[in-house]
Amino acid sequence: MVTSRQLLERTTSIIGFIIVLLLLAVAIYLTVIDTIGFFDLVKETDFNELDKGVVLEFIGAILLIIICLELVETVFSYSIDHKIRVEVVLLVGITAIVREIIVLDVNKYGAEYVAALGGVIIAIAGAYYLIKRGQEIELKTNGLEKSDK
Repeated sequence: MVTSRQLLERTTSIIGFIIVLLLLAVAIYLTVIDTIGFFDLVKETDFNELDKGVVLEFIGAILLIIICLELVETVFSYSIDHKIRVEVVLLVGITAIVREIIVLDVNKYGAEYVAALGGVIIAIAGAYYLIKRGQEIELKTNGLEKSDK
């Protein structure tokens, strides 16, 4: 007989795998579109006159694919062991904010927006540092406990 806990774990695993497939489909779609766009750009552009904005948009598109792949890893990992890897989620957040800064049109947004993005990066980076530091302390503590026995 299947318990409600087992049913919940199976259901979340199935949903997780569906989400992974959807994210992979998005990543593949973006990769194909960006590859086609890149080759069109190469064919039609004189690189001496290459627009800085076009290059930044391309870099932003690549970072978006990386974000999709990191989310795939996070959801896949959760589907298997039902634990969220917070450090990966924070790295995805940092990548997303960095992407936003790279493609940011400074003329369109004010200094407050840029300062807010900087604040978000500092907050996420601080959280990432604290989590990694806590993991190091936990490893050292567990190592000492094991060597004392």
